[in-house]
Amino acid sequence: ELEEILKGISEGEGQEPSEKLTLVQRLTGIFYRPARVFVYLSSKPDFIIPLIISILMSVYTSYMIYDIAIDDTITRIEESDRFTDQQKDTIIEQTEERRFGVWRQVSILVFPTAGVVIILLLITLVFWFTGNVVLGGKANFKQLFSALNYSWLIYSVPGSIVSVFLILKSQTLKIPTNLAVLMPEEASQTALYRFMESIEIFTMWFLVVFAIGYTVIYRFSPKKGFITVFAVWLLYVLIFKIALGSFLGQFGG
Repeated sequence: ELEEILKGISEGEGQEPSEKLTLVQRLTGIFYRPARVFVYLSSKPDFIIPLIISILMSVYTSYMIYDIAIDDTITRIEESDRFTDQQKDTIIEQTEERRFGVWRQVSILVFPTAGVVIILLLITLVFWFTGNVVLGGKANFKQLFSALNYSWLIYSVPGSIVSVFLILKSQTLKIPTNLAVLMPEEASQTALYRFMESIEIFTMWFLVVFAIGYTVIYRFSPKKGFITVFAVWLLYVLIFKIALGSFLGQFGG
């Protein structure tokens, strides 16, 4: 079915949804029949429910792993050679204070909520600019935002569930869901390590699903749609994960 839909798109056919999909069908179909969902969204975009699900799952994840994140931060400070013992004690004390009170509530409720909305808006803006301005396609912001929100459920649902399970089990934020697990820990500051860290199970799944949506929404050929999505992702990795990460690494950041 997927190949037939993509073939129809490349030939300029099959743009109107041939069937109505309920909300449940859209939310579940994104995991096993995404092209069918995106064909529907191309003419009837919606994003409210998947956005709410993503926010709730982000808050849930933050709540479940918050103390472990604090512990990981303290461990990194203790192992760092950039601070004196007195500086370490001060920083650790400040970090421990964040375990309770207002900062905890803000970190669990406000930051995840705002973060999800801002990230999804920015990603949509980048891909909308690429598709409409750079590639000369025609799609409105709501169509693309809807496609991204449904695709993001890959991160929000199975991604969050698996990550929380592994983090709680190992009691650390460093979990084996990316290719960096194949490299030694001492290579963690290298460009190759950062690149391997970016090749993550749920990231790849999300990119494939979103590439299908991008192809459908813009009526691009499958080849053009997939190359565009993965090229933008690769550019992000090179600039923000590798180049900027290496720069900040010089200052221990």
